[in-house]
Amino acid sequence: MKTIPHSRKGTWRKALGFALIILVPTCFGCYAYSCAESVLQFASYLGSEPVDYGALIPANHAKLEAMSRGFEFYLERDNLPLNYTLTAVWRSDFDAISHFAVGGDAAIWSGMSLAMASFKYAVAQRHGDATEVSNATRLVRKLVDGVSLLLAVPNGGIGPAYPGVLARSVSPKDWSDAHPGIAGYPYGSEADHVDVFDGAGDYSDWFWIGYPSLDQYSGVIMGVTVALAIVDDPYVRSRARLLAAQMVEHFKDTGWNLADGNGRTTGQSFLYSIEHPGYWLLATLFMGTLADPGAYLDLYYHWAIDRGYADYNVLKVDLRAFTLFNYFSMNINWVIFYAMATFESDQALRARYQRVMAECMYPVAANHRNAWYNMAFLHVMGKNDSWIQQDVNDQLMRFGVERIPGQPNSTRLPERGLNASGNYYHDLVGEEWPRTTFSAWLEENPLFPQPAVNPAASLLEEDEYLAKPKTVDQYHSVDFLWQRTPYTASDYSPARRQDSGLAYLLPYWMGRFHGSIPGGE
Repeated sequence: MKTIPHSRKGTWRKALGFALIILVPTCFGCYAYSCAESVLQFASYLGSEPVDYGALIPANHAKLEAMSRGFEFYLERDNLPLNYTLTAVWRSDFDAISHFAVGGDAAIWSGMSLAMASFKYAVAQRHGDATEVSNATRLVRKLVDGVSLLLAVPNGGIGPAYPGVLARSVSPKDWSDAHPGIAGYPYGSEADHVDVFDGAGDYSDWFWIGYPSLDQYSGVIMGVTVALAIVDDPYVRSRARLLAAQMVEHFKDTGWNLADGNGRTTGQSFLYSIEHPGYWLLATLFMGTLADPGAYLDLYYHWAIDRGYADYNVLKVDLRAFTLFNYFSMNINWVIFYAMATFESDQALRARYQRVMAECMYPVAANHRNAWYNMAFLHVMGKNDSWIQQDVNDQLMRFGVERIPGQPNSTRLPERGLNASGNYYHDLVGEEWPRTTFSAWLEENPLFPQPAVNPAASLLEEDEYLAKPKTVDQYHSVDFLWQRTPYTASDYSPARRQDSGLAYLLPYWMGRFHGSIPGGE
């Protein structure tokens, strides 16, 4: 180690201190920022491919309506055994259901399914078709009952007199004796109180899976909010009001922290932080204003305006990062934000939400070919856009396109895996689809540290990313394909799996409600 001459000790120490305190952090900070920005710019590059409107499949509205009826048939027959949404796993040759799965994420999909059914109900009421009103009423009542179970079983009932701990899923303890079991439950054994709890009060003969997360609540809050905003059926409204008040009062009691059946908080909060905007809290209170404005409207305004939770700049997370990491996290930002921003009647607040959507949220996903995001954008902004709607129509039409041309039963109707005996590891995205890696992109962008010295290159390894987003027919079977990044070539697709069809039904009925997708008459 080189020593510093005694006669210049003070000068050297000051110089060294300056370097360590000012120059090194500044240089390292600039370098770290440049590396991080390279990842965000790469994500932007993946989303920069313009939509080729000349190659889109034009809408056949009669076919779209027929597909909606098909998806709804399978949803009610196979995916709502307890009126909340589950994935069915079939025996060989799809002759009988073996068991139900995705019990750990059932709440988010059930809540979003309630929103979908609410749109269907509102459209049926608008058109005055008695048969369609009857079908829609049956579906929306089933789903509000299913969501009610997710709050009733952990707490003993629904309404503000009960806590608001949300189950990820629930099951009668003897369910597997007469019905296919739900994965994750210890049928024939005691609840383990790690993930599985005994039901409370009158629901002691039920199990429930605990440790709810922000995403589970976001789906339920979205569904209850949409139901309160547009459904006039007295039974649904009565239930939705109880559910809304139960959740609002629960979070007021917990200080806006998530809690579980063991009485402890889970470490997640609805309060604003650098990681999360304030939309979870605001969306919960907005739901409350639709249920009981006298009780909750002033509180909502307090948090939205006085506390600044509705400010434009509260979205601190750069959503571009989710294109590469945890795309589902971008989805839950949309889910919790959507209904509040769409149905807010205060024009000043809605203008704030629209600015967040237009400047922060939608630009990240504008070219992702994501029909749910596209329809949510049109709803929040209160606008029509023929180009965006053509994109939505194309993606919905592709639910009827064979994923493997020439192979029977390989469309997405119903939303099943590709075969009965095993998984196809066949790449559904053809080799002609352009691909790139982060390192290759860095080589062509000299403004950023090159792969050899950019730590982000090792973080992203040498994974291949699609240079333009895949389309519906190129996705494997998943619970909700719009929460999966469109820039990976393949996903795991279990055999004999049948999901709910929500990926089709939600944007379809949003479009019908919005008026941008006509019926098939």
